[in-house]
Amino acid sequence: MKKGDGDDLTTKTGLVKGRVVTENMKRSAIQAIKKFYSEKGYQDAQVTTTETKDPSVANSEVLTFNIVKGPKVRVGNINFFGNEAITEAKLKHQLKDTKELSHFTIYPNADDTTYGPHPSVTVMQYLNNWGFLSFTSTKEFLDPWFRFKLFSSAKFNATKYDGDKQKVLAYYNSQGYRDAAIVADTQIINKKTAR
Repeated sequence: MKKGDGDDLTTKTGLVKGRVVTENMKRSAIQAIKKFYSEKGYQDAQVTTTETKDPSVANSEVLTFNIVKGPKVRVGNINFFGNEAITEAKLKHQLKDTKELSHFTIYPNADDTTYGPHPSVTVMQYLNNWGFLSFTSTKEFLDPWFRFKLFSSAKFNATKYDGDKQKVLAYYNSQGYRDAAIVADTQIINKKTAR
């Protein structure tokens, strides 16, 4: 663990030297540690505690937290289904704190997803609609092969993600769609996004 992380966790756990340790305090400290690492992108952090007698002070124990951070979870792709009124690019723009990984590939992901095939623009549709004259259309067309996010972090934070979903609904409402709702939400963790 980095020294800065250790200093931050010392204050976040709320444990004070010389204080009586209860099971509730240990549970609260473990939750604070998991939340701390979750905000840093480590969604599966495992925390265990061990207690040993302190030889220097009578009737006291040393409480040790063993932390396994696990892999950092990053957002590989964000897909929207059932959004016929607003483009996917505009909806992704509303996700201020949830961004996708940059990538460059000659073999894009398969279009088949949990909710069925993901609609994609063919070369002929792109050319017939004069997509090459629009920056947004060109960006959407190239997205399966090339995505460049210079100043954005792709780490996944569940709290910020929930807030971003509300921003998407607020954007739909601002466009006049008052009955807009997120019907389902699926997160798939694969080896490419968990590193």
